Amino acid sequence: MCIHHCHIINCTLTSGHNSCAQNLLATNAEERKKSKYSSPSPLYDFTPIAVETLGAVGESVMDFFRQLGRHIAIMTAETRSFAFLMQHLS
Repeated sequence: MCIHHCHIINCTLTSGHNSCAQNLLATNAEERKKSKYSSPSPLYDFTPIAVETLGAVGESVMDFFRQLGRHIAIMTAETRSFAFLMQHLS
């Protein structure tokens, strides 16, 4: 029996005035989303993506992009997939 695993992504844009706290703002937004939308089922993975307006991202975003880069590398045999992905997103 084949069970498909779904990934739910929720994106949030945060804004702050203190450049030192940008990563913290994004990470806090991710944590709020995680607590608000806990995984509805074992068949789903929930990934909150929070980006601060000046470009800082939360740790979940980087984990997601690293995982995505690994999957792209497997599918394309391109070992630099993560680097290319990050260049394209910046």
